[in-house]
Amino acid sequence: MSIIKIGKTKVMVKHTRSSEVVSDYKSRQKELEETNDCTVTATASAFEVSYKQAHQFLKENYGRTHRKGIPYAIKIDEQPDLELNGKKFHKVNIKSLLYPGSNRYIKEHNKQRVNCIKMPISKVQERFNKGTYLVLVKGHALAMKDGVIIDENGHMPRRKVMNLYEIK
Repeated sequence: MSIIKIGKTKVMVKHTRSSEVVSDYKSRQKELEETNDCTVTATASAFEVSYKQAHQFLKENYGRTHRKGIPYAIKIDEQPDLELNGKKFHKVNIKSLLYPGSNRYIKEHNKQRVNCIKMPISKVQERFNKGTYLVLVKGHALAMKDGVIIDENGHMPRRKVMNLYEIK
């Protein structure tokens, strides 16, 4: 857990590196000479499988090629019933990922407090703090378990969540 500063406020961040959670992460990544593997590590973390199992699952079911990322949300939506380790993807309604915005935004642009802005990761952590989720932001995938972000690249609390899938 770490503390970061966003504007004038300090935020407590719950974050764990993928390499601490995913079995065989470092050895397999080196062995496969893999890059752009955020979908692999997020899948391995969320479904509680090894890096190799997640890599194989994405290759066989979603056409992931060596050292290339995949448009994960599109692929999941095309085949939502796939199962790994006895668990499936369950898409969270996009309306529950919207909020009225910061106090300044509400004051200047959203006086009616309409939920119209996609939530940043930090807000999703607060709202969805029970269960296991696959979190997709623009160009990146990460896992979240009981409000703790699992990602190798560090925490990005301000990035907007594009799609959220509960894993159960």
